Amino acid sequence: MILTDLDEINPADDPPSPGVEVESELSDLSYLNIELSDDDIESVESVGLEEPAQQEVDAEMAEQPQSERDLCLSIPGMYRVLDLISDRGTIDKIIIAQDSLKAFVNGICPGAYASLTKVDFKALDKCEVKPVGIYGSKEEIVRFLLSFGGVDDAMATMLVDPTADSSTAKSTLRSGLYIIRVSQTSDAIENIFVIYWPEESTWNDDASPPVCRNRVTFMRYLTKICDQVTALISEEHAKAIVWSDPVNDDNLTDEDEDENDTDRLFTFEVAKTNEQEEGVSVRPGFKCTSDQIIIAEPHPDNTMEPEFFKPRLVHGETRQGFMTARYLPGRRSVRSLHAHRINSFLLQDALENESLQIAETIGPKSLHQLFRLGLGRRFPEEGNIWAEEAKVIKLVYLPTLGEAVTAAKDMAQKHLGAIVEKVYKNLLKTTRRVQREDYRSRAKVEADRRSDQDIRDLSASLIRNINLLSQSSTSPSLLRLKSIVPCRQNSNGRNPLTYEITGRRESLKEATLLFTIHLMHLTTQDQHELQLDPTTVPNPRFKESYSFQLPLGFSVSHAQLLEGDRLLLALVDRNANLQLFLDHLNNIESSIKRERGKMLNRDKIGEEFLLAFDESQGMLAVVGCEKLQLHVFVHDVGQGFTASGSTINLHSWYGEGAIIKKACFISGSEELLLVDSQALARVFSLTTMQFRPASMDLHHVPMGVYSSPDGSCFLAAVPDGAVTRITAYHWSTFGSNEGIPLSIEDWAGEDDLVLTSLARRNAVQLMRLDLSSQACSSVALNITRKVTEFMFKQKDGRGGLSGDVHFTAHNCVMDCHAEVWTRFPVLPAVQRATISSSDRCRRSVLFVTNRDHNQYPAHFADMVDVFERTSKKPTGDRLSTLCVSATTFEKFAADFSPGKKWTVSLFKAGEWVVDMLCLIPIHLALARDNRFVPLKDGVYSPEVEKSLLGADINRIVDSLSFGWYESIFQSYMADKPVRVVSSMGEQSVGKSFALNHLVDTSFAGSAMRTTEGVWMSVTPTKEALIVALDFEGMSGALVKRALSNSMLTGPGVHSIERSAQEDTLLVLFNTAISNLVLFRNNFALSRDITGLFQSFQSSSAVLDPMANPALFQSTLVIIIKDVVDSDKAEIAREFSLKFQQIVEEEQDANFISRLHGGKLNIIPWPVIESRDFYKLFATLKRRLDQQVVTHNAAGEFLHLMKTLMAKLKARFMIALQARVSAHDL
Repeated sequence: MILTDLDEINPADDPPSPGVEVESELSDLSYLNIELSDDDIESVESVGLEEPAQQEVDAEMAEQPQSERDLCLSIPGMYRVLDLISDRGTIDKIIIAQDSLKAFVNGICPGAYASLTKVDFKALDKCEVKPVGIYGSKEEIVRFLLSFGGVDDAMATMLVDPTADSSTAKSTLRSGLYIIRVSQTSDAIENIFVIYWPEESTWNDDASPPVCRNRVTFMRYLTKICDQVTALISEEHAKAIVWSDPVNDDNLTDEDEDENDTDRLFTFEVAKTNEQEEGVSVRPGFKCTSDQIIIAEPHPDNTMEPEFFKPRLVHGETRQGFMTARYLPGRRSVRSLHAHRINSFLLQDALENESLQIAETIGPKSLHQLFRLGLGRRFPEEGNIWAEEAKVIKLVYLPTLGEAVTAAKDMAQKHLGAIVEKVYKNLLKTTRRVQREDYRSRAKVEADRRSDQDIRDLSASLIRNINLLSQSSTSPSLLRLKSIVPCRQNSNGRNPLTYEITGRRESLKEATLLFTIHLMHLTTQDQHELQLDPTTVPNPRFKESYSFQLPLGFSVSHAQLLEGDRLLLALVDRNANLQLFLDHLNNIESSIKRERGKMLNRDKIGEEFLLAFDESQGMLAVVGCEKLQLHVFVHDVGQGFTASGSTINLHSWYGEGAIIKKACFISGSEELLLVDSQALARVFSLTTMQFRPASMDLHHVPMGVYSSPDGSCFLAAVPDGAVTRITAYHWSTFGSNEGIPLSIEDWAGEDDLVLTSLARRNAVQLMRLDLSSQACSSVALNITRKVTEFMFKQKDGRGGLSGDVHFTAHNCVMDCHAEVWTRFPVLPAVQRATISSSDRCRRSVLFVTNRDHNQYPAHFADMVDVFERTSKKPTGDRLSTLCVSATTFEKFAADFSPGKKWTVSLFKAGEWVVDMLCLIPIHLALARDNRFVPLKDGVYSPEVEKSLLGADINRIVDSLSFGWYESIFQSYMADKPVRVVSSMGEQSVGKSFALNHLVDTSFAGSAMRTTEGVWMSVTPTKEALIVALDFEGMSGALVKRALSNSMLTGPGVHSIERSAQEDTLLVLFNTAISNLVLFRNNFALSRDITGLFQSFQSSSAVLDPMANPALFQSTLVIIIKDVVDSDKAEIAREFSLKFQQIVEEEQDANFISRLHGGKLNIIPWPVIESRDFYKLFATLKRRLDQQVVTHNAAGEFLHLMKTLMAKLKARFMIALQARVSAHDL
């Protein structure tokens, strides 16, 4: 590689040549830790000179498909503040819409919102807002916007009917909370409407559970941030409301109350399905579109066939997706390195392998370091010559200087002799000594100057030689090095582990092939409905994608999606060898680069081969088509693919010239279907090593054979002219019938097909890609067998989950308030104190409709009465003082027109925004694939995860962002102390419910959507910030066995869906950061606590709390739910005795002392819907108040939590306070 020497040019001032990509690296503080000892703690840089740029993902933009146009951007004065997104395509999340919120904040206070982490709430407090909450029917909301000019007629039409837009892009307004700026009064007060824009079925009483949950959550936020709330009810909804009958409390008996609980009675039965003969019928399936289902435009440099870049479906028994390919041309990139820290091993690798251009001004000392680091091994002869010549220079100068000193002495003697009579004897001695030392000093300086200059000239010559020799390197990278400085030394005096280098790195990236896997996801509701009814037609989405690159000459032979976002990938390399990989989609590219797969030589398997993989067995069959051989491999997580026995020779079963054309497993078994060139299909057993006696003549060699995921049948697809003829054959009658032709029309013969299942293996779908419509479509197969099947289902009833019986249609437009009171607290134990304004008006609910005005207050009063009587919740005067009224649309529009003075609560804008932000829980982290995965701004991003693979702690800390909480912790409330309360336990034991009622949070956990990972919410009080952490629960089934078998599980949180290491990561994070840990579990499970808390004990041994004095300062509160008064003393005694046994056995190593400072409380909690149930929340509040404050400032707490999360992500723990780096606490 021949490049001009630009070492003398400042990299910052050196413009790149055309077509060159430039990156800048300023003082990267990430560097390698070798020993991980307390004396020498640094972090690990695994990416070195070529670490990828960290990618940021905006949650709002990432979730919006390119085919949709956001109407919010087209409405002046409208800002989306709370957005409803689908994370990973399945889970609905409510997050802050950051860009839109920024526009709103800067609109009322210019410059207040600089970035997500820099919001000047104090400046925002100088502005004031009057918010009015609005919810209700879409048509009425649009009508109201039209009344004051918020939208025009065209926009109003699109809001009500998105299909009315004539453009190709679909115009939508996503469900969420929106702010409309109406006007600014003469005293600079902003009048704003806060509008809850609903989903299509939000105000239907039979809406799906996810829609109902979203409705309740949004109404919670709306009623918390607006004292005055208005419901705009359409004519259709108003007519359908069923009014309640007045309730006479005096005449209400206990029997009447019992009758009110009939909605809690659910009736189920085990029903036998109709016995049917074998059959397969077809019904319509789903259709979902994607802009990516298109053949990419050919690149001018690409010589490959266009067919290679055609999108294709990815195989998968239970997961679905498609793969696209794109040509990436080669390019040169330049990366500036300014004081860039790099560990010695990575620098050594660069010096030994890359092309080099070392600046001649680097100096002999630095050159000597470079030779010790790696140049000496690469250029040993040149290094030896340089060292010898340097010694010669020293030897040459030393004798010459000695003669000069002797001559100087002689001259001094002669001079002194001439004047000896003129000076005293003592002056003679002094003069001799001074002159002798002066001549000696001058001689030494001159010798050093001459030798240093000659050595510098020698070093420069050596550098020129090295630069020339290194150009013969085949490395595509060139390192231009201007300086190297050691950073530090170990305490034992060894060589520095890290160096700061300045220069730049130029890389020539060869052309590659970019493959992208686009995953198809079902919503939680679709999954739930498919579980109940396999005939449901879902609405899947393509929301998430993963990419990997391959060198030119490589191709993908087989790709199959597996459970847990894993991918089986079979590649054919440039030498025609087969490479097998099975890894998580995030790690697949790393596995390819590091060659972690299984290599199969083409000479062994033959020129033509087939692959078949059974997911349940983890078994891969490689069929040599012409060699008539079968190679079987089994995948193990630790060992990868290993051969299962020797090669199976099939020659004895086939005649001369036979070739195997198609192969697939019978799903869930060790039997393999093989179809030969004579269209003869036979089943080979890997257990008996024999073919079944039966065989089947398919008449034509199929273009594909597909085994159904439920193991019932297989499909054979045969092209018939311009269409595809598909026939189904049951495995149980294999060889004894002619199959069942499927009536599928308009499927072209060249269509790419995949047989898969959705939600359950018997919900079978046959999928294809349609490039002309950019769609993935399917037909659903109803497969019946001769065996009788049973199903557990619910009978129709009032409380039915089936949704067949409903007594009301749209009452939820009012009843949503009771739903909010039921799920969330009315009067919490810890109350928020964000708002300091005293200019607040009485809270009110106004119903705007054209009929039944007198019914609304009465119905609402009855609703309050029933709620207080049945729930037993403390409400104070919150509900009794609520002003409820109804009015006409015209009067409401006149009262709240832009020119009117609004009689509503007045807030400081900063306080009001912070109060809203603190209501929204943020998703902090997940535990998956044995890793602790922090989320950026509350949303999982494969791109961010990929960019952090192998990253060090410093870089992980820098990448972490807690979204809307960053500025609150860092500036607005940075000096406030922090108390942390967390909740753990089983699934569906009320962990989220308990936190909500203790500290007034809005965790929306439920039996249908359990908490996943870790969520955080903040409750500001006058004294402190209360941080609430809600942790993922566990399934109650098999808990005892799961816990007793695990040596590294958390305290009662071992999920059968999570590994022991994942549980440990969650437990360590919880116990390390919390002040009060609430552990909730069921009464029955709690009685066997010895095995349960053995896992607690095991977790305490993972790290030493003594090394982390700022952490592990919590009190553990064990809550046993649903304990009646007669059992509470016995339960407390039983627990105390068993904990005493644990302490006696473990002594000072017991988990109570190590993780919780020896502090533990036991609370037998009463049953829900009793008054005593809610009284104990005040007890928990007092216990939280008594905890020692371990986090003295919110800013410090934020940094501590990020560092802890980074360490957990890096899978090791060290003393946080022992770190000497840029991220010290």
